[in-house]
Amino acid sequence: MKQVLFFLLLSNSVFAAELHGPHTHGEMELLVQWQAPNLEITLVGSAHDLIGYERDPRSAKEKKALRKFDQKYDPLELIKTNPESKCEFMQGRSVSDMFSATSHKHSLLDKAHAHIVGLKDHVDFMLKFKYECQSAPEMNINIFSRTPSIKKINVHNDMIDGPIEIVLTRKNNLYLVQ
Repeated sequence: MKQVLFFLLLSNSVFAAELHGPHTHGEMELLVQWQAPNLEITLVGSAHDLIGYERDPRSAKEKKALRKFDQKYDPLELIKTNPESKCEFMQGRSVSDMFSATSHKHSLLDKAHAHIVGLKDHVDFMLKFKYECQSAPEMNINIFSRTPSIKKINVHNDMIDGPIEIVLTRKNNLYLVQ
């Protein structure tokens, strides 16, 4: 079981890092996968846009921004669905090499340590959310109010590096799942 979990975490980190080549600051990628009743949402964005830097955290302010990441990007506040679709949030998680930059232990016998992160100052975060919905929802993506540097979100509905279906902006942040 531990090997499977490690593989999933590793493959998600690699997936986020190699998602679409060098990432573009000010943009995010959104993959929407709908197979009734399951809705899976994957958001990928640069650490620079989401927490303000793309390297090992140095100051107390940077460490705090990383620690508070999951609160700032709470899926229940980040993605709102229309009530008629009766979506229920099932699970969510965030993946990034940035999390290994904070002091941690791999086992009870290990000393506390931190890993160096980033590849030439390019680090991404991947947020994965799962919902169960009674019908295809309309989603309000509320990341623009939390992250002013994000100017657009490229929405994909097949593969995250596949064709862009629609572009969401601050003024047009609604997406109807089909």
